[in-house]
Amino acid sequence: MLNRLSALVIALLVIFSAAGGPALAVTDEEIGKAIKQMQDYLYGEQDKATGSWDKLHGQGNDREITGPTALVVTALIYSGESYQRPELSKAIAYIRANEPKGTYTTGLRCHVWSHLPDSFKPLLDADVTRLVMAANRDTTIHYELKKEKSWDHSTMQYALLGMWEGAKRQVRPSEWSWQEVSDHWIKTQQDDGGWGYNDKKEESRGSMVAAGLTALSVAQQEVYRRTPTANAAITKSIDRGLEWLNKNFVADKSPGGGQHIYYLYGMERVALALGYKYYNNKDWYESGASVILRKLKGGKVGDGPDTAFALMFLSRGRVPVWITKLQIDGTNWNNHPNDIYFLNQFLSDYREGELNWQVLGLDRPVAELRSTPILFLSSEQRVELSDEHKAKLKAYLDAGGLLLANPDGASQAFTSSMIKLGEEMYPNLKWRTLSEDHPLFKGHDSMGPGNAGQVRTLSNGARDLIVMPLRDFGYSWQSETRQEGVPWDFAVNLFVYATDRGVLENRLVPRVETREQKKAGDEMVLGRARYEGNWLIEPGVAKAWGTRVFNRAGLDLIPTDDGIIRPGEKPAQPEAKVQDDVKKDGKKDNKKGDKKSDKKDDKKKDDEKTEPPPVLDLAEIGKSDVKLIHLTGVEALTLSDAQAAAIKQYAQRGGTILVEQVGGKGGFAESIKKQLRDVLQAGDNVALPPDHPLISGAGLTGGYDVSQVDYRRYSVLNVTFKTRRPRLAAFYVNNRPAVLISEEDLSLGALDVRYWGINGYSPESALQLLTNIALYANGGSLAATE
Repeated sequence: MLNRLSALVIALLVIFSAAGGPALAVTDEEIGKAIKQMQDYLYGEQDKATGSWDKLHGQGNDREITGPTALVVTALIYSGESYQRPELSKAIAYIRANEPKGTYTTGLRCHVWSHLPDSFKPLLDADVTRLVMAANRDTTIHYELKKEKSWDHSTMQYALLGMWEGAKRQVRPSEWSWQEVSDHWIKTQQDDGGWGYNDKKEESRGSMVAAGLTALSVAQQEVYRRTPTANAAITKSIDRGLEWLNKNFVADKSPGGGQHIYYLYGMERVALALGYKYYNNKDWYESGASVILRKLKGGKVGDGPDTAFALMFLSRGRVPVWITKLQIDGTNWNNHPNDIYFLNQFLSDYREGELNWQVLGLDRPVAELRSTPILFLSSEQRVELSDEHKAKLKAYLDAGGLLLANPDGASQAFTSSMIKLGEEMYPNLKWRTLSEDHPLFKGHDSMGPGNAGQVRTLSNGARDLIVMPLRDFGYSWQSETRQEGVPWDFAVNLFVYATDRGVLENRLVPRVETREQKKAGDEMVLGRARYEGNWLIEPGVAKAWGTRVFNRAGLDLIPTDDGIIRPGEKPAQPEAKVQDDVKKDGKKDNKKGDKKSDKKDDKKKDDEKTEPPPVLDLAEIGKSDVKLIHLTGVEALTLSDAQAAAIKQYAQRGGTILVEQVGGKGGFAESIKKQLRDVLQAGDNVALPPDHPLISGAGLTGGYDVSQVDYRRYSVLNVTFKTRRPRLAAFYVNNRPAVLISEEDLSLGALDVRYWGINGYSPESALQLLTNIALYANGGSLAATE
């Protein structure tokens, strides 16, 4: 049989097979416990009489009054503690009652005021002013708040961090020159791309490189926010600093010397400003958190203020990452270097909860890309992706992700290339203009009449895959021109739409279930029925479904091909055809190599399974020996006589069909039900009883009890039925449920797609129901005894 699997689909399957990535060195649960231990330790160290933590520094220097206390208060607020807690209220009163004398102290106090209500803003203004008045002409600042000839980059860093906190709250003194800040750090950058403790030629230090990159990033934010492209001099200097980090970053010490935990917190500041997740091929947060947890003893990390720095690192870096900015080498992907930074800040304030963002390339595993619900791609150039990167992007979208594409400068070249790319990846789908009843138009903040035409989408009928403004929304976000309401209203709606109104996990909580490394106990072909129309909705569900079934019960699901040959591609020549080796019972012919007894290594097994069985035409399934067929759609479908007859024949021969209305809205399931009543000569489809194996899991090895399920928040709030029972129904043929009907979404649940407006099951309940369906369909002896 001719194998119609395209080169792109082959690449997709190879990508998916390796999508899980390595196990994390530390878990979010462990981080949560460590944070609690540090909080308890710090509260225990507080001077109960004054509310101070100044003794943590240990120097007793007059310049340090209120500094260590400000550091601890900031760390505790970062970690989720309320400033109204009595211990913190007392500490804030102590800080307020004492005037600062040191630069570190003043910069740290700015962090406290910036995280408190607006009534504290005059205090932020006063401390920022102190920093400005202490600065020399070239913005160098001494350890004490007075003008001196000597300076160091560490002191400057904390002055600049305090100024940055002020800028976030619109405290921007006219006397302060961020241009001179950037000039200083560019001038003092060393030949190797790093920075030392001062302007002397010495070994670059990791903590000072973090200081330099943060300073340049903030200067770029403040001076060049309203320019259409990044400043060349700052970009070059930042790139040189990043090159140094990509050669020297380690988490277990500060490269080049200096205080270790202080350096790690500096790296967190760099990540907040620039968004990069990896330095020297290491995840800065995961590796840093792992080191901190190893150092943690009795709630304490090191001496002096190290515990507070460690708590800030763990807490601020832990928050949810909601969007990934795509780095496309060879493309001007970062014309607006602060578009997502300012948008992230805006949404954090809007939802009153911190968010994070990150930068990644398409060389990362699909599971890692899928850790955020949105990928952001922006340029003024045509985007030309390699076949491998096209496959990776499609794999991300098929796994439940959404691509936000922004044309810098309203570039027609970029827009046309994205339209072409979408059509190439999804030749059966069409681009459309956003409608005024779409959640992206009015899901939370209305974009206003007549503005829907500013956005185009590529949708599969159940959800949007690619969303593209036709003008440069990214520039509005970077320049913070919030009076231009449409880009900001759209951003709020997008965030609400793609996150189930803000449901996000912390950074290290996996979004994608990883396939366990073990041998399969059995295998079964999972059919996908093709018909004329929108039949191929959410092809990625087979991966998520198969992973859960395999992990739970050892059953290996083999998905059928989609059969689509994409523009510019040729059908691959048939090689090792899986379908030729599949017997009527769904198992491989022992004469051609019993899979269970095959002793080849796991990698070769994975390679052998990259070619799925050919696509199944709905009109031809009557004689198919595939045990389970997934029939999906959104809009109503009129079955041909041949399709209706094939469904009847397939059911009578013992096959199981799952009819699913993907997204839970539309007329697909209802139309199929009406036609099957006559075709199967049956009454109405009936709800499966609680004691049926499909619901109770009884008799299904690895089955779940799904007599009580969770529905999506949208379903609970907006759909008329109020129940926790699954609404899975069936047409019985030969005394068994042969055709299962789900009017509620299962596929998007299994993919953990959190789009607002989907009517269906929660991710876990969807996977449990699908697991039972697969196990039941594969249990022929159980079905025959009913």
